Amino acid sequence: MKFNPDTDFESWADVLTNYLLANDIIKIKGNAAAKKKAIATLLAIGVSIYGLLQSLVPPAKPEEKIFAELIKVLTDHYKLAPKAIAEKYKFYKRVQQSEESINIYFSELRNM
Repeated sequence: MKFNPDTDFESWADVLTNYLLANDIIKIKGNAAAKKKAIATLLAIGVSIYGLLQSLVPPAKPEEKIFAELIKVLTDHYKLAPKAIAEKYKFYKRVQQSEESINIYFSELRNM
């Protein structure tokens, strides 16, 4: 159930929630439950995503966050990726038109 960054994070978060439900972790109430859900999440994301999470929540440690906060931070991070990828694609596909001066072409690149 380890998260793969090449997959949809929201779908993985739903699978994680189902896993926590199946193991009766979601049903527990209170601070202890929030902590247990957060720890289960940290175990499921793997080392590389844990390192990313550390950079997304400083100065706090990921262990200091509750389940809902961890899911929100990671969801927000992975929602940005498709737009960034699409913008990068547009940038690299942009070619200078035959009637376009080099100054205008560079100006258009800077504005992307």
